[in-house]
Amino acid sequence: MTVAEVAPVVAAASAVVAAVLTGINLYLTGKRQHVSWTRLALEKSCVDFLTAHYEHWDSCYELEAVSAGEVSHRSEPELREALREADRIMMECVTRFRVLTSPTLVRSARALRDLNTTRWDQLDAGLELGGQDLELRSEAHERARDRFVTASQQVLQIGR
Repeated sequence: MTVAEVAPVVAAASAVVAAVLTGINLYLTGKRQHVSWTRLALEKSCVDFLTAHYEHWDSCYELEAVSAGEVSHRSEPELREALREADRIMMECVTRFRVLTSPTLVRSARALRDLNTTRWDQLDAGLELGGQDLELRSEAHERARDRFVTASQQVLQIGR
């Protein structure tokens, strides 16, 4: 074989190798971008959920104070709207968790939300929380919040 006969074969083989390497690179780059997007979506959802949870919990306390005649910078209808909006955000985040992550994170988020909605339901029923009941509820709330934060950190692979 002469150089003239070998050159096209070598060029074709080089083109095939280049195409395969380009394909592998595109596949890996796409996979990295997907993982990056998923992680960002989870981070945002975890922060949004926890922020909405705090807004909901604080609005419950404030609504209870307003119901008892204390002064607030927000009216009762504004507080109730804040509760509805915070609950909507929490449920939106739970939906994202169902799609993007583990059942452990979903369960911990739902448990934390359930504590919030139970408190809201008690306020709507006119029940006052006080004494030992409030203390037990606060402890349960703290444990549920810690479980959610721990589950979030595990999913995001970040530690304390």
